[in-house]
Amino acid sequence: MPELFTPLLLLAAFVVVLSLAIWSISASLPTIRRRFRCPFKGTDVVVDFVYHPATLRNVDVKSCSAFRREEGIACDKECLKLDTDEITTTTC
Repeated sequence: MPELFTPLLLLAAFVVVLSLAIWSISASLPTIRRRFRCPFKGTDVVVDFVYHPATLRNVDVKSCSAFRREEGIACDKECLKLDTDEITTTTC
């Protein structure tokens, strides 16, 4: 029985460490605020994008003025697929 317990304990520890590593990497990515006309909603929006410096891409939408805070981001986040030239950056 102890010979089976040790590998399971090591596997559980590995999963916990891997989960913490992934969480810490994603939590440390910078946020960029952009103001632009959303082609999907047809309205002017202010969006806080999670930006990945290594890929020079927006990887997630943290907040968007098109949605109330309590409902969260209730779209497919198609703006992540837009080329950065299609999004006009302004200082907010």
